[in-house]
Parts: sequence; C-alpha cells; structure tokens
Amino acid sequence: MKKFALTAVAVFALSSCADAATTDTTSVAPTTVATNSSDETNTESFTLTVGENSGVKNIISFTKGSNVELTIVNPNSDDEVHLHGYDLTTGNLPRGEKGVISFIADEAGDFEVESHISEEVLSIVRISE
Repeated sequence: MKKFALTAVAVFALSSCADAATTDTTSVAPTTVATNSSDETNTESFTLTVGENSGVKNIISFTKGSNVELTIVNPNSDDEVHLHGYDLTTGNLPRGEKGVISFIADEAGDFEVESHISEEVLSIVRISE
C-alpha cells in the first residue's frame, strides 16, 4: 500500500508540472508484481474505489501484453462493474466487497470502466504499446 501511495504521489507531482493547456485528467500507474508463472510475465494491478479514486477523468495505464488485475470496490452501494472493449464484468458486487477483473491486455486503446447500476463511467483503462 505504501508503494502505491508513493507511486500515486509521484505521478501527481509529475503531472502538476505539465503544460497548463493539457486536458485535466489524472493518470495513475498500476503496481507491477512478479508472478510465479513459468513464462515469468508480470501482473499489473490497481484497486479502483468508487468515490475515492474514480471518475471519467481518472486514467489507469497498463502495458500491452501484461496480465492485468483490476480490483473494484464500491463502499457506498451494491454494484456491477463492466470493462468495455474486453466485455468483462465483476458480476453482482455487494456494497463494500471487492470484485476483480483479470485479463491479458492484448488490445491497445482506451476502455471505459462503467457501473451498470448508475451507468457512471468510473475510470478509463488505457492499454499502451
């Protein structure tokens, strides 16, 4: 958690140095964790908490080809969260409980993470080369 907090602070500090004409978005780097798989691939993970680090301007960046673990929690209400483009969902997600969407980032682009209950865009997942 400390590693994530330091990463988030560093990203915020660097983003505040950007040109004033840039779009007002927040780009957050995921945590990279080595896995025990035989092909020695890495897993990039991020926890999205509705109402805390969510919003249409929140961009979560992952590397194409990585294993992604996106953990979602809505502390305020029951939810069902969908990742567009990859057509993945958390299924029914009780209030305060974590749901995980895991996938291989094999397609580059920007993909909406959307609540099926409120129809709110919770974040943008950006997969880049």
